[in-house]
Amino acid sequence: MNAAAGSSGYPVWRFVALSAVGCVVWAGAYVGIGAGAGSWFGDQWWLALIVAVVVAILLGFVVDRLIRRQANGS
Repeated sequence: MNAAAGSSGYPVWRFVALSAVGCVVWAGAYVGIGAGAGSWFGDQWWLALIVAVVVAILLGFVVDRLIRRQANGS
């Protein structure tokens, strides 16, 4: 992304701001999913890890679909 944004002339301030927002959202989502799954499954950390990964993937698909739907004007 860095190379594509730089070579296309994307404004640096906007790239940094959006990257920071994306990092905070990503970190918050994974901490929330991991903490929730960890407290729910207790000592079965491997099960909590699997649930966290599956939920994150599904959430990513849902968000992607919503963004595409909004971009198409539907």
